[in-house]
Amino acid sequence: MKIGVNVNFRPGQLGAIEQAAEAGIQWLRIGFPWLRIEKQEGVYDLGWRETFINRALSLGLKLYGGLGYSPQWANGNTSKEMPPLTEHVDAWVKYLKWVVGGHKGTINHWHLWNEPNLKHFYGGTMWEYEHPILSRGYAAIIAANPAAIVGGPHTTHWGGAKEPWMLWLKAALKTQTMQIVAHHIYGEDVSQLLHNLDCKKRCPPWNRFVSLRAFLKKHNAGHLPVWIGETGWNAHRVGETGQAERLVTLFDALQKRPWVDGVFYYQMQDDPNSEGSMGLLDGQGTRRKAWYAIKHWISTH
Repeated sequence: MKIGVNVNFRPGQLGAIEQAAEAGIQWLRIGFPWLRIEKQEGVYDLGWRETFINRALSLGLKLYGGLGYSPQWANGNTSKEMPPLTEHVDAWVKYLKWVVGGHKGTINHWHLWNEPNLKHFYGGTMWEYEHPILSRGYAAIIAANPAAIVGGPHTTHWGGAKEPWMLWLKAALKTQTMQIVAHHIYGEDVSQLLHNLDCKKRCPPWNRFVSLRAFLKKHNAGHLPVWIGETGWNAHRVGETGQAERLVTLFDALQKRPWVDGVFYYQMQDDPNSEGSMGLLDGQGTRRKAWYAIKHWISTH
């Protein structure tokens, strides 16, 4: 089972990548947001992100790149979660080819957008998601790097969804644009997270929801490997010990499920300017108990 973490590029947090490598973590999930890379149409710039990428690769880490979030010039001066306007779909394709082609041979794993079933991450229609985002996007990735492997749709069980995650996963499966099914699971009760993954029929506490595993089998996608793209716990809420213990319990359980091919903890380091406490490191880079827990888990498995 692949072990990864989500890393948000922040100036001054280059050390988080080095601490990930020291813990034995093999994969980093990182973002290549369109609105940051192409602020002006036709002008591409990774900026200081390239330093992070080069450092990660030099440490032998593998990268899983996220693509999405439109600039205002492409979405009609609205917000980043909106898909590009029809007249800017070709610009979406060019951005994808520039990013993916520019990292051909060093980054081969990609995904398109993030948590489409949450309104604060995706604001377009289902049709726009299936076509400009996934179908055109997948074709652009493969054109830029025929060896690329595409994951998705990074749906989530978390609250606030405008539509059940099943509708968005079904739409993504219909487009045949994924070699990996990536899904997010959050919650303080690890047993409930596992129910969400593979209870046999309809799962508590909402009996109308089927599990991820059952859904994939029903839609002839049970052969696809599954990556848990995000999971984690707030140390301020469950305590550092609770965070570490839940991580180990979940990883032990996932290891026994051969159809789960990878898990990416959220996140490596907290934002020093926020009150979040999901990270293996706090905002200043201090290791939490969960950092030691994941290091020990990796070294013993």
